[in-house]
Amino acid sequence: MTTKQHAFFFDANRCTGCRTCEIACKVENGVELGPRWRKVRTVQGDEGGPFMYHVSMSCNHCEVPVCAEACPSGAIEKRPDGIVVVDQSKCIGARLCAWACPYDAPQFSDETGKMEKCNFCSHRIDAGIGGPACAEACPTKALQWGELEDIAAREGVTDQFGPLPDAEITKPAIRFIPLRPVHS
Repeated sequence: MTTKQHAFFFDANRCTGCRTCEIACKVENGVELGPRWRKVRTVQGDEGGPFMYHVSMSCNHCEVPVCAEACPSGAIEKRPDGIVVVDQSKCIGARLCAWACPYDAPQFSDETGKMEKCNFCSHRIDAGIGGPACAEACPTKALQWGELEDIAAREGVTDQFGPLPDAEITKPAIRFIPLRPVHS
């Protein structure tokens, strides 16, 4: 049975860079020091005037998961609901998935010697107790989750954003509201 693709939504205009999403992810999933399944990055520059914004990123649970294609042991799989997971019993820690992923999502665990990454809090979804802890903890609702079809239908969304690679490479299950220019 195929279900609808789960996806993230990120509004750059709402993100303050507080990193609550990073903390919620680590706490919910017991992620050790070092690996960061979700990362808030700060982008700044001066093209057309100074600017700075934040981007909260994790695994994008891509339609074309190049991490899975690169995995020599077949440890990375895409579930029917679109969530891309690492089967720890199959992972050999080769790190080829990390090299293949343009979003820096797969992380190496020094504790286990295996790769790990955002699993969209699939344990919460499977138990019917909510969605990704990162999105549910976001105080400004800059980060949200839902079904890709619904998120993609929102006004003003795009799959291309700022410093990220071309969406056609992996067809990520995330949509963005880009930063609106500030007029003086």
